[in-house]
Amino acid sequence: MPILSRSTARRGAMILLILLTAAACSGGGAGSPGGATTAPAGSQAPAAPTMPAGSTGPSLDPAAGSPCYAIKLPDAQVLLKDTITQNNFSLEGLGLTQFDCELLTAVGGMSVTIQTTDIFARWVAGENSGAGTALTGVGDKAVWVQALGNPPVVIAIKGSVTCRVSVGDTEKSTIEFTASSAGFDKITPAAAASFAQKMAVLCTDVFGASS
Repeated sequence: MPILSRSTARRGAMILLILLTAAACSGGGAGSPGGATTAPAGSQAPAAPTMPAGSTGPSLDPAAGSPCYAIKLPDAQVLLKDTITQNNFSLEGLGLTQFDCELLTAVGGMSVTIQTTDIFARWVAGENSGAGTALTGVGDKAVWVQALGNPPVVIAIKGSVTCRVSVGDTEKSTIEFTASSAGFDKITPAAAASFAQKMAVLCTDVFGASS
């Protein structure tokens, strides 16, 4: 067996060291440059969930974003002829305690206003139609009031949460009426009362989520 000179041995050792260093730099960790580990495909944390339109999430829970989300879409849809296609939920003034919940179709819509303080008497008086007609089984107290030729407006309260429901044009709603040449649609008291009972269900949705 030939004996290597010291210089040849040193050169061999240096070449081996270079090869080992290159291997460490180019292939360190399994499947990852420089030895760094990477998460498997699809393992990243999921995005925070978003609240879908018409969601029935807990209404007065701050995580839900708005008490409007307590309103069940089928309960609103029965009041309108056309399909509800979007919502517009906003927080208004009055100390940031009032929420306006608009449920919209392509040609109209309806509104539910929620106030987290007791302004029941003020809202009833604001209709300029007297004390209204009592509705039973809705919150602590509820009434419906009606202006000539228009669908009724429902106002209800439970605890300190006040709810007001109104629908747009008579023709766009599902209320029973008779068209009049005088310019005012004719709505009988019985038809108004029946429709108001359906409207009040939206306040019941809100009150259920706030209890």
